[in-house]
Amino acid sequence: MSSSLRPLQHASRALKRRIDASGPASVSAFAGARRRYGAAAVARAPVAEEGYEEERRTRPYADEGFTTKYQRATAPADAGARLATHLNETFKPLEFPPELAARMLTHVSHRDAVNGHNARLAFLGRRIVESYLLFWLHSLPPDLSERYDFDRTGARVLNTYVLGELVAPKWGISSRMRWSSPQTEVREGEEPSNAREVGLYKVAGMGVEAVVGGIYHQFGGSIAHRVFQTRLLPHLIQPKSPAGLPDTLISAARASVEKMGGVQGPLIPSPMYTR
Repeated sequence: MSSSLRPLQHASRALKRRIDASGPASVSAFAGARRRYGAAAVARAPVAEEGYEEERRTRPYADEGFTTKYQRATAPADAGARLATHLNETFKPLEFPPELAARMLTHVSHRDAVNGHNARLAFLGRRIVESYLLFWLHSLPPDLSERYDFDRTGARVLNTYVLGELVAPKWGISSRMRWSSPQTEVREGEEPSNAREVGLYKVAGMGVEAVVGGIYHQFGGSIAHRVFQTRLLPHLIQPKSPAGLPDTLISAARASVEKMGGVQGPLIPSPMYTR
């Protein structure tokens, strides 16, 4: 680099640091710099415009160094803690390690999947949920349980797309899934009208399965079963709908949910509950 250009480069960098620190007050600095160093010195510096402070207040992620809400929401250093906070609130009084929370809600398509994704937990959770559903069907009176083909019923009720459409929004994980989508509005957590086509329901359904798998892995089968009975099964009750439980099983499902304490029933049996 020519030695004659170095003072100009240093001046440009110093001016940019002053502008970033001072915001709108740096307008006068632009004029002085332009007179002293020429337009090239300030060509790439951000121009302070009217409403600058208001814009920064309405876009707090900009102050944190992110360009979009999605970028902040998926930052690897913080994602685990944020996701754990949400899951802790959704499944009180369980406490999820941040690493597990991030793994459960990170799809293999996400750029940080190299650090861990939910494929194995989803595989485990899918088998667990299927088992609990079949146990529940088998426990019903013969006039109900014997009229259904368990395989076909399980395929209808626990289809990954169905879990993504009916259960994931209730758990608040549809907009928190970390995955790569071709549509910006999906990445930013806004469910589009063609959610099925762009893959949101399938990805969110895998998130549901992975959460169940993670709960089973971290807290054991007893708590995972209670999650199924009180937090998952109620959302499969969809009268007169092709998705979810058949209408003839809805009354039995509601009775089972109430027997476990309802949709907010305790996830930890009373003798184990120490908090």
